[in-house]
Amino acid sequence: MKPALNRKRILVVDDEPLLLSLLETRLSPRYEVLTAMDGEEALRFARSHRPDLILSDLLMPKMDGAELARSLRCHVETNRIPLVILSALEDTASIRRAQEAGAVDYLMKPVHLTDLPELVARYI
Repeated sequence: MKPALNRKRILVVDDEPLLLSLLETRLSPRYEVLTAMDGEEALRFARSHRPDLILSDLLMPKMDGAELARSLRCHVETNRIPLVILSALEDTASIRRAQEAGAVDYLMKPVHLTDLPELVARYI
């Protein structure tokens, strides 16, 4: 993770190290990328680093993606950060739960790496 001037910052949250690495590799040429392995760590990073966008898994240990979205919305310093859920769950209840918690979008895994620039451009 290289600090960079004037680059947008994205926080990627997933408990799967391989996916974190793939997303970081794909995004890092254009964005500053922070990674976290669970929602609690992501919330701390969001408060201290103020990312421009958060891409988060739904199902994670300690705090899941919906809980993370809800927690972000409760704090003035993080309530405007867009959070996109990336999940393998396709059921309506999971999608609704994420939306009600404050996620701005819900995308199905596997995420096609070629689609990432377009996804990110929608929100930052």
